[in-house]
Amino acid sequence: MAGYHKREVQRKDGSTYIRWEGTTFEGGKRKVFYGKSEREVKAKIKEYENDLFNHGTTLEKTKIKLQDYVKDYILKSLNQRVTSSTVERYMSLYYSHIENSTLGNKYIHEIKLQDIEDLFKNKTKLSKSSMSLLSLLLKQTFRYAISNNIIRVNPCSDFILPKSEKGRREIKILTLDEQERFLTAAKESRYFLVYFFDLCTGLRAGEIEALRWENVDLKNKVVRVRESARLVRKYDDKGNTNDIVETKEPKTKESIRDIPLSDQLTELLKQHQNKSKSEYVFTNIKNEMLTHDTLDKSLKVICNKAKIGEPIQRRRHKKDVLEYSGITFHCLRHTFATRLIENGVDVKTVSQLLGHTKTEITINRYVHSTDDSKKAAIKSLEKITSIRI
Repeated sequence: MAGYHKREVQRKDGSTYIRWEGTTFEGGKRKVFYGKSEREVKAKIKEYENDLFNHGTTLEKTKIKLQDYVKDYILKSLNQRVTSSTVERYMSLYYSHIENSTLGNKYIHEIKLQDIEDLFKNKTKLSKSSMSLLSLLLKQTFRYAISNNIIRVNPCSDFILPKSEKGRREIKILTLDEQERFLTAAKESRYFLVYFFDLCTGLRAGEIEALRWENVDLKNKVVRVRESARLVRKYDDKGNTNDIVETKEPKTKESIRDIPLSDQLTELLKQHQNKSKSEYVFTNIKNEMLTHDTLDKSLKVICNKAKIGEPIQRRRHKKDVLEYSGITFHCLRHTFATRLIENGVDVKTVSQLLGHTKTEITINRYVHSTDDSKKAAIKSLEKITSIRI
């Protein structure tokens, strides 16, 4: 049974004040609580004894801010279980939305459902995937805190993610005319074969970067997709970073696939192999594995030469220059899929070539109607709908 009493305590400056103390031996050891009143001390002891009775242990009375705990969770727990690219993505969300935020500066044991909802009221401009991942990170962090006796209840348990206001970004598809202009301009680039290869195979950028000669069968005219690569920022448990190339198997079994090669592409690859000095099919100027950044910079130059995209007036070196918005590397994959559909290839085959798990993904995300195909579709109706005037 707990005992209570008040006593006079002397401060360092010689002044005194009255403090209440309460002592309990629940759990087999002496525990003392302090407060300004008997009521306050009794409440603390009751909470302590209830914790022991209901959970067999008590909460750690550590005051730690959410931003510090999230970072600690990512670097010391998640970092041991997930890929470096996943950690990089979580750290990006942490720096953008948690560090130095109103929520991040709150002590973790003080956070309620309302605080989580307040955070996401200002996040609806994010994509649905970014909002979902941020919500997941918070849920996992609070779950981690519960397992470490920091809190008892996860404030995200009943949280409902608000709807994102950001629509799906429409990726540009090259028209036939733009594709011709693009390839003409690309012939002057060191990476012409990379771009031509992707327009003929539809591989993801990471799959092309990781492609080794051992997975290119020129005799049987087929390329085997077995790996994917990406330059990522690797974090250690203290938050220090260094950039590494992360190579791994594709994320789904459907992504592990064989792609037939055209006769022209096969011939170009034979010529390229004779000059190659690397295990990788495509390399940079230093004969090292390609990166997204290298391909994107090269694409920008090509698109400006070919005048692809919307014209943009910019200031470069104290001069006004006309540049073009251009395309991303992924646009070549979209263009590959769209060309196949335009030429009568069935969606299931296109889906298998792209490495999709469902044909719906191919239809909704990768198959686009270009202006050329729309005009051809309307023209095909003339025989049926035309009338004498």
